[in-house]
Amino acid sequence: MYLFICMKKILLSLLLWASTCSFIYAQTIENKLAAWTKSNPVEKLYLHLDRESYFAGQTIWLKGYFMAGLIPSNQSSTLYVELVNAQNQVVLRIFSRFITELLLADK
Repeated sequence: MYLFICMKKILLSLLLWASTCSFIYAQTIENKLAAWTKSNPVEKLYLHLDRESYFAGQTIWLKGYFMAGLIPSNQSSTLYVELVNAQNQVVLRIFSRFITELLLADK
């Protein structure tokens, strides 16, 4: 009977220790991931055009900006846009440098 109680205490102690270690390890990974995300934000390009479709000879007005999360990003400085037609052929290539976080262009 005494042996059974000792084994039960040892097993309970091991389970408690294992759960504590896994919790600490999970917190470490979570903190590392949060730090990496903060130092390497995901940058997205948002491009606005003045209409959905164009006819030959029409002026295309566009505005683009890079965002990292909810704030404007200045990591990227170049915008490269290709406009394609219904046959997936490149009709227009725009290569522009950002002076600030905002780009305004017409072609």
